[in-house]
Amino acid sequence: MHSAKPREGVPGPLPAIDTLAKHCWERLAGAVRDREHPWRTPAIASQSVDGAALRTVVLRAVDAPDRELFLHTDARSAKAAQLARTPALSWLFWDPACQEQLRCNGDVSLHRGDAVADLHWRRLPRASRAAYGQSIAPGTPLDEPGAVRPASGGPEEACRHFLVVRCQVREMDWLRLDRNGHHRAQLRWSSSAWDATWVAP
Repeated sequence: MHSAKPREGVPGPLPAIDTLAKHCWERLAGAVRDREHPWRTPAIASQSVDGAALRTVVLRAVDAPDRELFLHTDARSAKAAQLARTPALSWLFWDPACQEQLRCNGDVSLHRGDAVADLHWRRLPRASRAAYGQSIAPGTPLDEPGAVRPASGGPEEACRHFLVVRCQVREMDWLRLDRNGHHRAQLRWSSSAWDATWVAP
C-alpha cells in the first residue's frame, strides 16, 4: 500500500540524501506550473557596484536535466547591466508552510533577440508583454506616479526590450526547519551528478 503524497505546502517525510536533488527540482518545476506555489516568486541577488542587489522575481521556467532556472527582465534595467558585468546569480526560495528553504547559486547567460528569447516571448501572455513596451527604462525618475507611456513602436519595440536570464545552477543549499531539530544539506554539481551532504544547520 502506497502512502499518500504530501499536499503542496505541507511537510512530508525527510528526503533521503540521494533523492534530495530530485526533490528540489520537482518543487522548482511545480512552482512554474502553480501560480500559488510559494517558490514561484523567489528573491534573487546580483552583484552591483555597491554590493549585493536584491529583488523578487517570477520563476518563469525550469530545466532540471540541464540544471537551469529562467527569469525575465527588461534589457534596460539595472539588473540586466549587473548580470552582463558579473554573470552570476543567487536565488532564495522559501515555503513558510513547509518551513523549507532552498538557496541556489549559478552562472548566467543573457538572451535577447535569439531563439531562447523568442521561445519565451511566444509563451508570455499578451498582458505580460505590454510591461516591456514602456517608453523609458526601469528606474528612470518620474514627476508623478503612472507617468510612463507605452513605446511608440508597439509590440515589436516591447519585444526588443525583452531579456531572458538563464542561470545554470552549480550548487544548492537546502534547509528544513523543525522544532525537533533542523535539517540542512549542501549539494554541488560534480561532473555528471549532484554531490549531496548533510551539514549542521
